[in-house]
Amino acid sequence: MTQSIHRLAKSLIINLLVIFPAIGSTASEDPIDAPAFSFFTQYSGDKIIDASISIYDKKNKPKESIGINLTVPLPANIKQALFSPNTQNPFKKAYAVFYNSNNFKQLKTCPFIGINFNIDNNLKTEEWYITTPATGCIKDQPDLSYSNSVTHNWILQQDEKGSFKILMESDDALMIDLATPQSTYKPLDTIHNVMRFMPKSTLGCGDVYIKWRYNNTKKQYQYIFYNPRIAGCDQKFSYEIVTDLGAKKAITAVNKVILPWVKNNLPAFR
Repeated sequence: MTQSIHRLAKSLIINLLVIFPAIGSTASEDPIDAPAFSFFTQYSGDKIIDASISIYDKKNKPKESIGINLTVPLPANIKQALFSPNTQNPFKKAYAVFYNSNNFKQLKTCPFIGINFNIDNNLKTEEWYITTPATGCIKDQPDLSYSNSVTHNWILQQDEKGSFKILMESDDALMIDLATPQSTYKPLDTIHNVMRFMPKSTLGCGDVYIKWRYNNTKKQYQYIFYNPRIAGCDQKFSYEIVTDLGAKKAITAVNKVILPWVKNNLPAFR
């Protein structure tokens, strides 16, 4: 990996997939760094068909889209840390469907990719964006073809003492925003699909968009805003969705699932 994101950007063509030899290497390599960026990985079944990082400047305007070599797997030591019982993961309750013994075993066989990046401007810590499909490698995960992406994502951090913890877990694209004066950790925007964390739900659609800010005192992310959405619900509610009454009916149904999930599974993040 090159020594800085600026040198890297100069050598790339927008949307061109290139090989990053250091993706699978040791933690001593410089992480990808930028004022803000977003990760996007798209799968078909259990096959990766697209992976990119969009870099943003300090005005939040897009600068580059960097391709990740799709054939390079997640480094073995990072994957081991992701699954280690010693790794702190406050999202285990929220995504309990992944962490029962059967599905957790299946998840280990999924194809993972990941890349080292900087989320906190602290050279003594290391962060990894990690992604895998759930559909296609976990039996009870439904097809989320209505979504632009069917990934499941983690942000894994190793601190100064070598301990690992999950900073974030989510679905779909993951946005890292500009750092605030109150915190050197960059704010996050995530999406969570109903049918990902509750695959047996009769709702069959919907997700929630959440904005997060890092709390320096509690040393964890807290959500400051969430918005239930009716993604994919046109399939469930047929033509009713095009009317105001149909949209209200759909969002009410999604809220009945989303609001208890947020209240019961994310209380530590308030």
